[in-house]
Amino acid sequence: MLFNTCSLSERSSWSKHCPQFDNIQLKCLPIDNGSNSIRSVPNACFTRVSPTRIHNPRVVLFSLDALSLLNIRHEVNHLNEQKCIEKTGETNHLVEYLSGNKLWPGSDPTAHCYCGYQFGSFAGQLGDGAAISLGEVVNKQGERWELQLKGSGLTPFSRQGDGRKVLRSSLREFLCSEVRLDYRNIYTTIYQNIVYFHVGNDTIYTVL
Repeated sequence: MLFNTCSLSERSSWSKHCPQFDNIQLKCLPIDNGSNSIRSVPNACFTRVSPTRIHNPRVVLFSLDALSLLNIRHEVNHLNEQKCIEKTGETNHLVEYLSGNKLWPGSDPTAHCYCGYQFGSFAGQLGDGAAISLGEVVNKQGERWELQLKGSGLTPFSRQGDGRKVLRSSLREFLCSEVRLDYRNIYTTIYQNIVYFHVGNDTIYTVL
């Protein structure tokens, strides 16, 4: 079951350049096939979800080095950040994928279910309340990366939250991931881009 929103023509145009997915962990571990609604997820390590679509997404900033890990750097290496903010036609097409509005062929969006302790007490079911994994990508160097959206909307584990991100934490994590790229012996997550959109008077952020 794939939540794939690419049309056949889009799949053809992206076939040479889109990330190559190989979702081994989803083939080996139990998966729930429910909905995005907040609920209990028994007997599963992951639950399939759909990123919540956003209106008129715009790029705040992006990391070419991180995008190159997915072999899609060439899609944006001739565009500077100002052009991204101005939303040229080509950039707008790419932003739809970077924001989660569209999904690359082979991606299989899931949220991770886990449990643990909080504030000294066993908290029971926790899970990814503001993160959606798009799947595992294998690049041309044979490296395997998990591609994940953060702030892409509700999952069954969002509890009282809305599954979104704010700018301060998005920028902090983006900058920390850039340090990781400069000092290769520091292993952590890597941010590729920050995208924003408006809901009423609020500005909401989602990151990849």
